[in-house]
Amino acid sequence: PKNYRAQASLLVEESQIPTDLAASTVRIDLSQQLQVIQQRLLARENLLELADRLNLFADEPDLDSTQIVQRLRDRIDLKLTGSNRTLTLLRISADAKTGQTAADIVNELMTQVLSQDAAYRTEVATDTLSFFEQEVRRLGDELDQYNRRILEFQNENIDALPETLDYRLSRQSLLQERVSQARREISQLEDQRRRLVELF
Repeated sequence: PKNYRAQASLLVEESQIPTDLAASTVRIDLSQQLQVIQQRLLARENLLELADRLNLFADEPDLDSTQIVQRLRDRIDLKLTGSNRTLTLLRISADAKTGQTAADIVNELMTQVLSQDAAYRTEVATDTLSFFEQEVRRLGDELDQYNRRILEFQNENIDALPETLDYRLSRQSLLQERVSQARREISQLEDQRRRLVELF
């Protein structure tokens, strides 16, 4: 009998969130995630629902649920291409009596993969966002504590801190210049007094 095969390939990418940046939010690696998705796709309940939704075995009403599940597992093939660290493709293929049926099965499975992956990535991104928000709050609190301690230290040692040194040195230079000017004026006044005394 004629047999038709449909196949879809899904390019797999690692998460864009660096694991060393938010290690506490990383749960499982990519290969494990894809294996979980694969197990969900080939789960008994999912295959029975798929057969019912696509009306796959309408011409064989005597098949029981175990036979339906076994036939679908025989017809569906999921392959992960690449090594554990460099997974690149997820290939889903299905065999059926007609090309349309094979394509419907593959399209349905691909939709489920994308939906489960999107839900997983959304969950991880939400957890990561929550982690970063907590880190921002924690670091903000630490920064506030350090600022308070710095301010207390500055107030306790206001006369000895180097940040006022430039101001104090310029003030000292100004005062020394005024003292020198006052001494010159005193010297001039003393000279005038001496001359006046000599005249009179």
